[in-house]
Amino acid sequence: MFASSLRYLRTIDEHIPTTYSREERIVIEAFALYTRVQLGDDVHAEAKLLAAAKLPVDARGWVLSALANDPAATAERASLEQQLAQATGQAASL
Repeated sequence: MFASSLRYLRTIDEHIPTTYSREERIVIEAFALYTRVQLGDDVHAEAKLLAAAKLPVDARGWVLSALANDPAATAERASLEQQLAQATGQAASL
């Protein structure tokens, strides 16, 4: 069961309906990366690629968490943290 779940998460993009928007797909992919990290999978390379994309706020949080233990992702984490701080500051001022 564990192996099949991990396989599913590793190929999540194949399971997302084509009718979903780009933003919806990115959020699902980001959450799958976060979940894979929780299961002990190495997702650093994939998370770095996703971090370079324009991400919705919730996806930024999932990707940031996926990169938390990657010493080579300092720049990506700093960028995501800055983006999240700006987004939360904008929301707080509404």
